[in-house]
Amino acid sequence: MLLFAKNRGYKTLAKAVFILALFNINEPLLFGIPIIFNPIMLIPFILVPQVSLVIAYFAFWIGWVEPINEVNSWLLPPLLSGYLSTGGTAGGVILQIVILVVGVAMYYPFFKIMDTRSEGIDVTRIFNRRFFVNSDMAVKSKLASFIPSMQSNLQAQRDVERLNAEGEMILYYQPQVDVKDGQIVGMEALLRYRTRNGDILPPTFIQSFSQLQMMPELDYWVIEQAIQATSPYSSRPGFLLSINVSSDTILTKGFVKYLDKLIIGSSLKYEQIEIEITEELLVSDEVMTAEVINQLRTLGVSVALDDFGTGFSSLAYLSRYDFDKIKVDRSLIQKLDTARGKELLRIVVELGKVTNAKLVVEGVETHEELQYISSLGVRYVQGFYYYKAMPLDNIVTLMDAERVVV
Repeated sequence: MLLFAKNRGYKTLAKAVFILALFNINEPLLFGIPIIFNPIMLIPFILVPQVSLVIAYFAFWIGWVEPINEVNSWLLPPLLSGYLSTGGTAGGVILQIVILVVGVAMYYPFFKIMDTRSEGIDVTRIFNRRFFVNSDMAVKSKLASFIPSMQSNLQAQRDVERLNAEGEMILYYQPQVDVKDGQIVGMEALLRYRTRNGDILPPTFIQSFSQLQMMPELDYWVIEQAIQATSPYSSRPGFLLSINVSSDTILTKGFVKYLDKLIIGSSLKYEQIEIEITEELLVSDEVMTAEVINQLRTLGVSVALDDFGTGFSSLAYLSRYDFDKIKVDRSLIQKLDTARGKELLRIVVELGKVTNAKLVVEGVETHEELQYISSLGVRYVQGFYYYKAMPLDNIVTLMDAERVVV
């Protein structure tokens, strides 16, 4: 692992258990790679001891190595144990070196497979030419545990590998609309998956990336692609690109600097970028979250609180953080056919207005929903009533048509 592993997770594991391994304490390796109950690593795990025994047997039988005349503690490090067990001869040391070299050679091809199939896989290496093309990205895999859930991780890895084999990730965009004039005032970048047959599927695979702790890589790809694709349209009045970013990515060291670099390298202005965050981020690390939000707003990038009204503590965060926009979750819209549902949405909207942030109601699909939302004084909506998520070119066509009408 120290010599050949390309994955930083394995490198970290090897460094962490190196001292223990010197004293033959190998449980962290057995469960950390893992080897136990692993159909790939189980093969060398069984074969190496058998081959080592045969090598040692012939070395003693032929007389190349002196017979063992002293039994030492199993905690004694290799080479030293071979030296002392054979009465202080070099033959015992050489025999152990040979066994170690043979063992490494037998384990290597199997470990090479695991280097790209187990917990902590570096997906950027697999999708370097297809999905993730950021050569400067410093975000790499983390070693979550010495005893990971192998079954879940391997299943997630199979899902990610299947994505690469059967299609490609793409971005769709859903417009945000001003209900007063029906004009498009912004768009949210949404991740989609296109199969080889051309079918467009929702991002049900996100859980697999989360399982592999690869959400930062996925988010960075989305951010890069969205900024690059929309950059040519930065001169349009009122243009705004909104990007939803996971908590893992927001709290990544250097995220704000990285975003700053991307914006500088594009034609977009800071005020044309909006980062959407969820309550999950606010719960995970309040101090660091506040710092990141302040850094973004200092740059001029706006920050939106997504899925407002669904979390048990969303209300408390309205007084702790300054948001430029609050997006009311669509789950509150689905109950507008009841008096209780209407009253609940009214209360949420009133609470949102207290912050002086812009309000956007998501998931608007019917004329009745739009009428009630408008009666509450909400000016901006996002939903199927106006537009579904679509390719960027389609939105540009719509925006061009609006300019002609104006």
